[in-house]
Amino acid sequence: MAVKQDWPEVERGPKRLESLRNLIEQVDRLPETVGLSVVVMEWLNEVREFREEELNFLEAGENFKTDPDDYRANLSHLIAQGESLLYGAKKWGLLADIRVKVDDISATVELLRLTLRGVQGPHAHPETGKAIENLFVAA
Repeated sequence: MAVKQDWPEVERGPKRLESLRNLIEQVDRLPETVGLSVVVMEWLNEVREFREEELNFLEAGENFKTDPDDYRANLSHLIAQGESLLYGAKKWGLLADIRVKVDDISATVELLRLTLRGVQGPHAHPETGKAIENLFVAA
């Protein structure tokens, strides 16, 4: 396997998947399944870190309404990356050694989508919520 000189460092944070992809592209003749598997594992780690930050935010009693644009943008970015990786995994497959299946990627993307729908709406009007609450109050 021929390796080009001067590999860039893998960045941390939002641009790390792009940085990792650039790093992998510098390896000549690397099978798609190998590079894709590495990026999938990193994406799953990024999703895990996002969920941990989300949990910490909720445990601190914070409300997502304080900065909903950043939250939705980050969530949408993870969904888009996941869709791209899902396409690649269906097309080229993944290494069996990583024990991640196409269905795992698909399920993770769907959970992120459900989260986005829950944050973005639709949400019931407060009067509708009150009417529903009144249905459960004993007369």
